[in-house]
Amino acid sequence: MKQYKEGVRGIAAPFEKEAIANYKSAIERGFALKGYSEWLIRAHHELFQLDPSQLSYKEEQAAVSSEWDSTSKLLSKDEYKDLKFAVDSNSEANTVREASKLLGKNTEDLGALMALATIHHAKNEPGLSEIILTRALKSSPNEPAIFHNLGIIYLERGDLREALASFEKANELDSKHLPTVQSLASIYLKYFDYKRAYEILKPMKSKIYEGLSRSTTHQLEMANGLGVASANVGENDEALSNYDKVLKVDGQNTSVLLNKTILLAERIKSKDKATEVLNKLKFLADDRDMQQKVRYLEGQISQLKD
Repeated sequence: MKQYKEGVRGIAAPFEKEAIANYKSAIERGFALKGYSEWLIRAHHELFQLDPSQLSYKEEQAAVSSEWDSTSKLLSKDEYKDLKFAVDSNSEANTVREASKLLGKNTEDLGALMALATIHHAKNEPGLSEIILTRALKSSPNEPAIFHNLGIIYLERGDLREALASFEKANELDSKHLPTVQSLASIYLKYFDYKRAYEILKPMKSKIYEGLSRSTTHQLEMANGLGVASANVGENDEALSNYDKVLKVDGQNTSVLLNKTILLAERIKSKDKATEVLNKLKFLADDRDMQQKVRYLEGQISQLKD
């Protein structure tokens, strides 16, 4: 039986090597062309199953969601006080009334147009939002929030390539526009493009951590995403620092505890520290998938030297 299995492995080995080479080449080409697709995710997972050493990925969790920019900064001006209250109250009637007053004075009022686009997006009326944003773009072609929100509409429509182009244009106009950074990071991390995720998130580190708390969900996601991206480009100390900052305000975040355990066990190779974090995760792991990851990491840690 042993000889039979060895014989089968011997026959399969050349095909496996070819598959590994093909997957690796396809992934590299996909990243180079920004050809993000479900196939790229599948190729990444297949390559991980065949030969994990070909990838930096260690099964970390790094989901970052995209978020509509309600342009609260723009609407914070005194002239928009009533309009902002209407938008924040999610009142279509009041938003339309206040926006109409402003547009009666200036048909190109950016705050009024963005408020109308926001309220229609909230009501799941992307077509109307897109029409209003396109109108706003004619008079404010350098406003990143317009391109970002158009990108959100394209993304929700399933047009990833168009969304990416719109987000990139917004980032080109203002590289510090946090909603755009968040949206780009969500795409890069979803498709395992850690280099681009790191490059887009790192310059925003101080802004991401400004006012970080358990309630700032999107900032927590970005901070964790920066940690995962850092680890996957070889910046282990930076990754550890990011995880620790998140855990300081959200100590029961299982995704971050998992990522920190992976970092300590599989990258830094610190048995004692990895065990300490894993014990916290074991106590909090309440679903089958996380429990399986805990068992796997227990096995990995047991093989580390004391």
